[in-house]
Amino acid sequence: MEYTITFVEDHRTIETLVSFFIENKTIEFISHGEILSGRAHDLTTWNENLDQVLFEHWSNDSVLKIAILGENKDILGFAIAEIIENSLNKYLILDDIMIGEKLRGHSLGKKMVDFIIDFSKCENIKAILCESGINNIKAHSFLRKTGFEETSINFILPI
Repeated sequence: MEYTITFVEDHRTIETLVSFFIENKTIEFISHGEILSGRAHDLTTWNENLDQVLFEHWSNDSVLKIAILGENKDILGFAIAEIIENSLNKYLILDDIMIGEKLRGHSLGKKMVDFIIDFSKCENIKAILCESGINNIKAHSFLRKTGFEETSINFILPI
């Protein structure tokens, strides 16, 4: 399989990414990040206007780095990250990583993570952080296999 991984330079691609996300999302993908960003109402319900929420966030956030895994003009997966910098260190938060449902289990996610790691090294990033929905067992296994370690557990108290 011939594929490329590149950062999005043209925000016209965002609409296609939004469609890809919506086609490949599952309930297990929901974490506190999806709730905080307005993508989901709670751990079991995606926002009914998810396409609009994603488009606005991904189009208007100049801090985001969006990497696309593609073959010809087809999107096979993507990763969305942002760099957080304080006076001491630089971190990369891997907000999302998604591979098309039919292509999971073929090492494409690993290749995407390797791309993000290489980018992070070039940017002098101290660590990459990411979070995953509590029921996203396959993602947890994948993250452990790629070298991520569990560092915390998040809690939510709906009011």
